[in-house]
Amino acid sequence: MTKAEFFADLQEIVNDPLVTEHAHIERENMWAISITNDLAHEITVDEFAEFIQGVIENRRSQAVGLKMAMTFYAWLDKQAAQFRFSVIPEVMPLSFTCEIAKTSDLKKIIREFLEFNFHDRLELSELPAEENEIDEALDVYICKI
Repeated sequence: MTKAEFFADLQEIVNDPLVTEHAHIERENMWAISITNDLAHEITVDEFAEFIQGVIENRRSQAVGLKMAMTFYAWLDKQAAQFRFSVIPEVMPLSFTCEIAKTSDLKKIIREFLEFNFHDRLELSELPAEENEIDEALDVYICKI
């Protein structure tokens, strides 16, 4: 798959309708993006950030139309080797079970995702010991929309 094909495949994400009423709203609005190591080396942080900004702008315009204050948040799921994001009502707390470190730097999360060494499916037992340990907070980008 080429970089252009990858971004073309992701276009459905940009226009996905925002779910505002559901018992598990964070799951209903969540997307998980996987990538190969080859594509991760081809795609720049700025290119991926431009795509995510398009998603944020779409969700913002939907939230404004619905007259709802929402929160967009994104993180790198290292266990799944995925860039994940979701949108929840602003009054709803984030539902992580681990310690998080909030950041306003989207490119930091994108850089972590693109530079992650294990996109092409690696068994957990093959990870270096330091990658197995979850003793640091999870970086989470947070943006009010």
